[in-house]
Amino acid sequence: MARKGKADSVEPVSAATSHPRQKTPWWKRAWAAPAALAAVLTSVVLILQNTRALPGEFRKTSEQFFQWYGDYDAWKGHWTNATEGLVDVAELNLSKDRFRLNIDASAGGAIAGSLATKGICERLPFFEELLVEGTISSASRAEITAFDFVGGKRTAFASATLRRDGDVMTVSATNDPAGVFPKEARIALDPDDDLNLAGEQEPLCADKKERFIRGAVDDVPQLRKSKSVP
Repeated sequence: MARKGKADSVEPVSAATSHPRQKTPWWKRAWAAPAALAAVLTSVVLILQNTRALPGEFRKTSEQFFQWYGDYDAWKGHWTNATEGLVDVAELNLSKDRFRLNIDASAGGAIAGSLATKGICERLPFFEELLVEGTISSASRAEITAFDFVGGKRTAFASATLRRDGDVMTVSATNDPAGVFPKEARIALDPDDDLNLAGEQEPLCADKKERFIRGAVDDVPQLRKSKSVP
């Protein structure tokens, strides 16, 4: 008969010892909020001190940003080389070639208007002026495109950069295969011009269409004669 072995003794499992959670002293709780506020104020002071120590050009750029951000309306108006309302017009050294830029809208930094130049008069026979759209990129700079619709499709003719210094603007062509712009034009804001009357302005090339039609009519006999010659 097999002898029964002695059962292994089972050690009792001791319960996990729990340590009572220590409470934060009342004086630490009382000083927590003031300490956090002090840290925030210290950070603000350091930021302001660092801002004063920034390089001059960076500070200048940040100041200019706040200046041009709300200065879009300063671009609106009738810009031309033929400004009769300015007393010191001779000192402005404006361009001699005919040039007119009407900026009708500039809300949100988006330019919209119209353009009439000597180049349009002489090189684009079917147009007396072109439409303009562009974007203001700073207090003194904007980029524009001169375009119109040909056969129902939007066609861009040229682009240029505008640099504004108060009431004087320099226009520099950047892409102009059609010869719409001069290489550089200097124009000024006409203080006596009412933008609402822009549609009543005298065209820069008022007889352009008539001259083009007369020229085409005069060419008809010559074309017929050339075709009749064997």
